[in-house]
Amino acid sequence: INNLNRITFILLLFCLLSCCMYANNSTGQRAAKKYNILIIHSYQFNLEWTKELNRGIEDCFSDHFVQAEFFSIHLDTKRIASKQQHRTKLETGLTSYTNEEIDLIFVCDDSALSNLLELNHPLSQQVPVVFCGVEDLDAARLKQHPNITGITEPFDFSETFLFARRLFPESKKLY
Repeated sequence: INNLNRITFILLLFCLLSCCMYANNSTGQRAAKKYNILIIHSYQFNLEWTKELNRGIEDCFSDHFVQAEFFSIHLDTKRIASKQQHRTKLETGLTSYTNEEIDLIFVCDDSALSNLLELNHPLSQQVPVVFCGVEDLDAARLKQHPNITGITEPFDFSETFLFARRLFPESKKLY
């Protein structure tokens, strides 16, 4: 996650955590509750991107003195091509965590968010959902899910192309 997205992500997380901590406490004192956080990853558990996201999420909670237990679902979309297998894996995972009283769902990357929206599992409608690392977001789909928010990573192809031309001005072909 680049620095700007990391800062935005941390601010969004802090706001969400503040709401969770004070929602059931009319005196405004910090709740002593231990939060159950489900993280849904598009990729496998040992991918460096996945490890960095987990570390960032866990650090953000601990930096704000919020006790949390983390659960994960890894869709493994880099190695498993079948969208049906992704949905089956996600549905099985969500169903298995239904009794854990999940307080928050983090969704990491496009494939995980797309599968979550398509699956329309009851847990994803009852719990706040925060996504990150999403490049291709259909905002109209989110209007049906008021409990979902997050950070997009818009990709500027023309700016990237111009930057590549400045880096390699002699190049005749750009791949």
